[in-house]
Amino acid sequence: MNKTLLFLTIFALLGTSNFAQSFADSIIVNPVIKKNTYLINYDKQFYTHSLSTTLTAGINKNDFTGGINLNINSVVSGTGTKSLRDQNQMAFITGYNPSRLVNISLITSHENYKDTRETGLNFLSNTEFLALGKFSNRPELSASLFYGMVQNKQLGDLERGNKYGIWGKIDNYDELDLLVNSSLIYEKENFDQRKKQSSAFRLRLDKDFGDEIKIGFFSAYSSKSRDFYIKADSALVKEYEISKNILTREEDELSLAGNFQIGNLQRDLSFSVNGGLLSKGVARLSRYKSFLLPGENVFDSRLDEISIILNSSLDYISDEAVIRVNAGYNTRDERQSAIPLPGINQIFFERRSELEAKKNNLAQRALLSVFSEVKLSERERITIQLFQSKLKYDTPSKDNFDDRDELLTIAKMRYSRNLTQGLLVFLSGEYTYSRLVYLFAERSSNNTIGRLYKINTGNEINNKYLTSKNLFEVSANYSVYDYEAVITGYKSFSFRQMYFSDSTTFNIGRNVKLGFTGFYRLSEQSELKWTEFTIKPVRVLEELLLFPKIMTQIGRINFAAGIRRFTIFTFNYSKSVKTLQNQFVSIAPAAEIDYLTPDGLLITFRGWHEFNSTSSENRFELTNFYSEIKYFF
Repeated sequence: MNKTLLFLTIFALLGTSNFAQSFADSIIVNPVIKKNTYLINYDKQFYTHSLSTTLTAGINKNDFTGGINLNINSVVSGTGTKSLRDQNQMAFITGYNPSRLVNISLITSHENYKDTRETGLNFLSNTEFLALGKFSNRPELSASLFYGMVQNKQLGDLERGNKYGIWGKIDNYDELDLLVNSSLIYEKENFDQRKKQSSAFRLRLDKDFGDEIKIGFFSAYSSKSRDFYIKADSALVKEYEISKNILTREEDELSLAGNFQIGNLQRDLSFSVNGGLLSKGVARLSRYKSFLLPGENVFDSRLDEISIILNSSLDYISDEAVIRVNAGYNTRDERQSAIPLPGINQIFFERRSELEAKKNNLAQRALLSVFSEVKLSERERITIQLFQSKLKYDTPSKDNFDDRDELLTIAKMRYSRNLTQGLLVFLSGEYTYSRLVYLFAERSSNNTIGRLYKINTGNEINNKYLTSKNLFEVSANYSVYDYEAVITGYKSFSFRQMYFSDSTTFNIGRNVKLGFTGFYRLSEQSELKWTEFTIKPVRVLEELLLFPKIMTQIGRINFAAGIRRFTIFTFNYSKSVKTLQNQFVSIAPAAEIDYLTPDGLLITFRGWHEFNSTSSENRFELTNFYSEIKYFF
């Protein structure tokens, strides 16, 4: 068998998957723990408490390996009746290497999810015990076989079954100057009433022809099927004497993509083009159906989607300028249908088919963008960005009036200059134009034109004694309805805003710094008459944040303490008279502590206690706290 035939044989057996892995599956792929870490953090924000813990620890000695992988997450929220949400994952791993090519492992994993809120599935648990054999005759090629027992609990029912499968992978396999990455997976779980099955294959080929000419090809296919329980409705309980129905979600996906790149089309000029095709199908099936009370809802449904994506890029990169021009086109055709069911009146099927067909749509989008950054001198740069998007959205159904066209144009310009070493100033402007047009009268009341104008300026200072970033920005957003004169309830409006922010740190002495963070934002919402360009203010919002603090370092411990003051004032207008509607004032002393040891232990504390008051003389206090411990060992 020559090398090419050997490669094709391995390629057929091994091959990657692009779907999300479960907690246990991720361990199957990589059963050897290479880095020991411990992380725990506690966070309290308002009336929500969050606690999470992660532990990954392993030992590799001679031919034996062992380890633990632990993730614990708990969230408690609410003031009166509190809700609790827990999600925990745990795995123990032991392994033995009888030879350089073989690894045998035993994996025990457990996952559970609990939510005290009344949801459809507020408790789930899954326990697996697997035996894994991993084989690799060279670094680029590996395969894994596994078999084990599974215990799963949903909606109070405990089921036991088995799980088995194969994983295979090719990493950066170079054959005939062709770089290959591929993988294959097949996995199945069997229970008395339910099944779970998945298979996937992925292939990527990359060829470098020299002279900066590269070609790539990608293909992938995946198929998934999973059964899960839901509570049965009253009709099913009466007809089948069951408490739970079984839903099946079947999903298959095929994707093909390719790219072509010329890195030296001319001096400093490169070109690339890529495209892809995606075909996806999703079916939602129910095990038990009511034939005593047939109707439109008794039928299952299916979604089929086909997408095409095309992109191209022309890049010019030199010491003086960077210019990129990108153009793209993508389309998505989405079709939904009802699945026939023997024994049910055809009239019900036709009605359900009409309801599903009403959701069918075809979306087409064209994109064009230009980015340019020109170096005017050693200290000056100017950046210009342009973006254009056109969306055409069609619905074939005569009962769906969501057909529309959307246009979006964005233009930005930024000028920056280094006045001195460590002092940068900039000025930028932005204009955005958006147009939304519904093609049918039933939705045309939403036809709008949007315009956004934005100007900002600022500076950045960075030297031995001072680090500071400042920004001043004004913006105006105008939204105009086409038919506001003839349709009640639709009024054009404007939203204008002024914003200033500052973040400054002074180095006043050895290991002592003064810091300040703050912003002021003034927002105004108004009724707008665009033709006359007049506005009538409706609501004004003022926000102010002031947060001075002092920072110091003692040994390996960093301390920071300060006072944060945050205020919000809301004003309404009545007959052109501005009146205070609501106010919120919060004053909070705050502290921060960081401790880092040479052996990789990091301890962090953040906390602040709020004294809050409102215009209704309602006073209340809140404590917010965050702590984290990281340890790499």
